[in-house]
Amino acid sequence: MVVLFLDTGFLFSETYRFKEDLEKLLGLNVITLHSGISPHQQIDLNTGLFQYALDTDRCCYVNKVKPLNDFLRSGDVWISGVRRDQTAVRKQMNVLEEGRDGVIKFHPMLDWTQRDIYQYIRENKLPQHPLEAEGYVSIGCIPCTYKWAWGDERGGRWVGSKKTECGLHVGGAISGKISCRQEVIRLRTSLVSNVKVYHKDE
Repeated sequence: MVVLFLDTGFLFSETYRFKEDLEKLLGLNVITLHSGISPHQQIDLNTGLFQYALDTDRCCYVNKVKPLNDFLRSGDVWISGVRRDQTAVRKQMNVLEEGRDGVIKFHPMLDWTQRDIYQYIRENKLPQHPLEAEGYVSIGCIPCTYKWAWGDERGGRWVGSKKTECGLHVGGAISGKISCRQEVIRLRTSLVSNVKVYHKDE
């Protein structure tokens, strides 16, 4: 199993160090994905501004959605740590869904709560992202991440806009609930019993 790390080129230095620490601590097999367009090439020639300052949806697509979708075409299952209590979009998700190109989307933590996450981290003595201690509750790219202390777990992302999703989990499902094919039942049984590390949405 591989863990995917989406390097947008705009992440906090603490995030890169945290990734390296987790790789060593947990022995993770991490594959880093990049956009085919460098951050420098994402500067608008007319304004001199980066895409994130002009169109956050476009920026997220270029740096997150497209690199991940391109990679997923070579696989069978995408495991994600999304939870229903995070956003309205995620509330509508199912544990198993069929995504584009026949890839199975598996959300093993969908019904977990923030309290469940806290208890799991404490019981398993897992490290936390260093920026959490500084007031960041949802950590993504530097330009679109702010300290937040008003209850909403995703509130510190894209402050001042109605945006709550980067696009990774929007419009990717072909069917709301996957049919109970024998191969899917086998996959679900295997993954539930063996998966120990989940990809967290940045």
